[in-house]
Amino acid sequence: MKTVEIVYVSMTCLEQDIQKFSGFLLEIARDVRLIEGCIKFDYLNSPESPNRFVAYLEFDSKESHQRYKSSEAVGKINRWLFPLLSHPPDFRHYSAELVQSS
Repeated sequence: MKTVEIVYVSMTCLEQDIQKFSGFLLEIARDVRLIEGCIKFDYLNSPESPNRFVAYLEFDSKESHQRYKSSEAVGKINRWLFPLLSHPPDFRHYSAELVQSS
């Protein structure tokens, strides 16, 4: 059975940096989507808490996930996004069996 690598990250940025954070996240999402093996990079902004964002990423293999972790996009995350956070992100990584593909 095929497996996928899933990454979930919940982030809260400083209120004064919402626009800057959102712009950086948009550019990073574009970069990540170009990485070979990236199936999905979606992010949401909470309507109730405008400074809270959730990112959801899927990769088609452990190797693709490793490519992502070694990419310039992760460098941008560390340099651009992390300094704008009000506290460390809630980060989760899962390996899952793909039961059905659309």
